[in-house]
Amino acid sequence: VKLCVLGSSAMLLLFSLLLLFSDIGYCFEEKDTVVIGNITLSGTTVLSYDNKKVLVKGNIDVTESAQFIITNCEYYVQQAYNQQYYLYVRDNATFMIINTTFGHNNGFWHNWEYYGNAFVYLESFHSDGCIPWATANYDSNVLIQVTNSPMCLSDFGHGKVYGTGSYNVLLEFGLYWPGTYDLSFPTGYTSQWIAPPSLRKKAFVLTDCVVKQIDVDVQAGVHVTIRNTAFVGIGWVMGLHNDPQPVQISGLTAGHHTDGTWSTPTASLRLVNSTLFRFWPTIWKKVHASFSNCGFADPRSYDDSHFEATNCLFSLFHGYQNSTAVISNSTIQETVTASGTAVVNLWNTHGGKYYQVGNGEIFYNGKRVKG
Repeated sequence: VKLCVLGSSAMLLLFSLLLLFSDIGYCFEEKDTVVIGNITLSGTTVLSYDNKKVLVKGNIDVTESAQFIITNCEYYVQQAYNQQYYLYVRDNATFMIINTTFGHNNGFWHNWEYYGNAFVYLESFHSDGCIPWATANYDSNVLIQVTNSPMCLSDFGHGKVYGTGSYNVLLEFGLYWPGTYDLSFPTGYTSQWIAPPSLRKKAFVLTDCVVKQIDVDVQAGVHVTIRNTAFVGIGWVMGLHNDPQPVQISGLTAGHHTDGTWSTPTASLRLVNSTLFRFWPTIWKKVHASFSNCGFADPRSYDDSHFEATNCLFSLFHGYQNSTAVISNSTIQETVTASGTAVVNLWNTHGGKYYQVGNGEIFYNGKRVKG
């Protein structure tokens, strides 16, 4: 198997794996185990591995018209904490992964991000649960084809998505257009489901798939009712779109809801005969958001926002930038991370591992944690 570089002069920096290209193209043989650090593919570069053990220890950025192709491989991502490394596919780039098994260390979350007019193709790709999680980002026109593979995808764009024979479908839809929505989603085996026009997709079709969970994102100006849906997750964006009013949410927990409504000053959610699986707010700007008796997946705070939670259950929490958080009388199952200059205060809150990145700080019952 060869790594082929197309272009007019090439330089390979082995330690960073940053590829810079001009007009000269050449190929070289790869070893059985390939280690990838931080790498950027651009222009018409093609990076292809077949029948290798690929170990990822950095960010991969596939841009312009480059191609990143993995076939018949074992693909491992080695991270020190959740979402340390990302795969980005942008512009008109292509990412294909076929007949490949995905592995990761310690169960840390890992993300693949798609932008622009990227093309993504997965076939007979096998992973444990929903790591990695993929996102077709806002206003993108990505074409995604998934066959006989897990389909764990946040679709915030307008592109085309086709899933066939997927045995593990978990989806997230962003409601980014103000209005009133009344939605229901399939659960379990689905011979065919086509997304309704209100979700504003050029195409979104599932054929012979097993749907395990649907996530819906709420933001300012959105008032949504979800009916007769099992295992629905709710993402709630607070403060990002000129809605700086204080927020208070209580009792949005995992479990069946016969008929319940939760509101902020600018948005609302109603669950009718539906089962909530998880809830994750993201807090922005200078919003002060308070939560009690809620069940969270991975809430995040950004900018100068302030996050408070009491008597809540978390999978994990991450404070970014200059945000602050106070979490009391709660349980965190996985990790707490403070990055940038974020400060997280934990009071009588148990469980989880702590990660302080950059100048981020975590305090437990008033004392700075080590590390």
